Amino acid sequence: MLRRISFYVVIILFFLGGCSDEHGTSPTSFEYEALPAPGNFEITSGSYSLTLSWDYSPENIALAKEFFVYVVDPYQYGGNIYPVDTLTVAEYNTSKGCTFDKLAANMEFCFVVSAVDLSGIEGRRAEAECGTTSAP
Repeated sequence: MLRRISFYVVIILFFLGGCSDEHGTSPTSFEYEALPAPGNFEITSGSYSLTLSWDYSPENIALAKEFFVYVVDPYQYGGNIYPVDTLTVAEYNTSKGCTFDKLAANMEFCFVVSAVDLSGIEGRRAEAECGTTSAP
């Protein structure tokens, strides 16, 4: 009987003393903060074209590898979005946006843009902006 009690005491002490602070602590959750949405997202209308432009801070550019551009279908419930272009950070640094040309005249198109971080995770999307093409 005494042997059995001693065995249980050893087991309890093992469990109580087995994990010490000198081994560090285990993470309790994974925290990830998505890249922010691009700012000042706007569309400029042109002859059969639309030019999209947006701002992104140098601190956030350093964490991004590309931008996703989507077209929004405003006629479907919920405004479904469809990918239409990917812009690398190098391309963005040169142009600060992108242009869609050869579009139908007098048509409204809506777009959304987001940044993608270095690990390939898409950040927050900017609010949809719309523009109407013009005829020459």
